[in-house]
Amino acid sequence: MKLLNIRSKKNKGGFSLIELLLVVGFIALVSLGVYTVYSKVQTSQAANTEARNLDTIRAGIKNLYGASQNYVGLTNVVINDARVTPDSMRAVPVVAGAAAINNTFGGAVTVVPVNLGTGANNGFQITYAAVPGDVCTKLVTTAGRAFDTVGVGAVGNVKAFGTGNLNVVQATATCAGAGVNGIDVILQSL
Repeated sequence: MKLLNIRSKKNKGGFSLIELLLVVGFIALVSLGVYTVYSKVQTSQAANTEARNLDTIRAGIKNLYGASQNYVGLTNVVINDARVTPDSMRAVPVVAGAAAINNTFGGAVTVVPVNLGTGANNGFQITYAAVPGDVCTKLVTTAGRAFDTVGVGAVGNVKAFGTGNLNVVQATATCAGAGVNGIDVILQSL
């Protein structure tokens, strides 16, 4: 009688191998879905952060130079010393005379005066190096609307000076061609 009770308890407990494999497979599918969504959210967040950084630099330069519309002498050192550059992009505490500005992706950021239209040194250019292809389009379409000229890999190929139109198709195609080292995004403003 006791032998019969032990066998009946053995047959009732535990999960079968098929049930365990189904659970493991389901967990793997859910994990893959979560990873995919998380990766896209991170990319979007990186693009939004850099768009805010670009907007901060642009507004800071315009405030620094006021209504002069002449950006002679504008360099990375000038905007770092004036504390225009966001803290996440430069050395903290501020080192006087430091020229290094880096974006989230590890690429160099350079700021120089440029000639836009018929003016001389009437604008400035911000070059973002090493922007990853998966962030590039989102960054260009988010930040590019505030600038007069936008280029990906070349000056003005996405938004030409004086047009006001951002060519999203061109931006997407050019950003898709970014290599493993990323691509340069060039933004100019009056």
